[in-house]
Amino acid sequence: MAGIKISAIIYLIIVIIIVIYIVMSTKKVTLQIITLVSSTLPAIALLADGVNYLISAAALKLERDGINIECRSDDCSKGRIIIRVKNVGNDDAERVYAHLTVGVHRRNRFSWEWSPEKRELGDSVVNTNLCKDAIIRERNPRIDKEHLPWIAGNDKFRNRISIVKGDYARLLILEYERVPDYYVIKVPSSEDKPMKGKPMICLRLDLMTKYVFHITINGSRVRRSLGIKMYITMDRLDAIIQSKVRLERRFINEELFNVVPNELLIG
Repeated sequence: MAGIKISAIIYLIIVIIIVIYIVMSTKKVTLQIITLVSSTLPAIALLADGVNYLISAAALKLERDGINIECRSDDCSKGRIIIRVKNVGNDDAERVYAHLTVGVHRRNRFSWEWSPEKRELGDSVVNTNLCKDAIIRERNPRIDKEHLPWIAGNDKFRNRISIVKGDYARLLILEYERVPDYYVIKVPSSEDKPMKGKPMICLRLDLMTKYVFHITINGSRVRRSLGIKMYITMDRLDAIIQSKVRLERRFINEELFNVVPNELLIG
């Protein structure tokens, strides 16, 4: 009802402004003016509805300290990365989903420069005991617009959720585990997979590899999709984990740590 009232008010204001402008310009009201105004009413109504939609729709935003790391071991060598997405609009967002596309850069051993981004992940797939239950085991797979899982209450995963205005939801991006020379990155699967709860794919993250996670979040009643690009390298992940450990040991304050993942992983 509120959306209808706003649309009607906007519609009325636009009509009044047009009529006043025409009358002031011509100094009189004629049948032609009335006809002109009448003919523009459908377009004005459409414009009013569009303005009303922009005003009242849901709007999704990554919070400034919205990238969080959760340790699953005492030294944080095992854990997961989660992001918080907040609805800052004027309506509830419904059936919100998140798509993930993964790109990879390789570092040149001589120039130390990164290669152009590629989507084929064949050289990065890990099939160790840490990933024996991974769903994707193709020779040269791609992760293209795959669903990421939302975390509901009690760590339950959902493929789509609702985010009421002013509230936020948590999205699982990846799980990681440090082994002597690299990280194993586990990309989670969503509940629409036949083997839900198991990782979609496991990727090797070493000093010669950089992953780009292209995340797109959208849903019903959402003004526009939210695009997030995360750059994941071994040294950045090391820095975040070290900061997390220092936080747990009270060497740095929580406010300082909260912005570290955002600063290191975004852009």
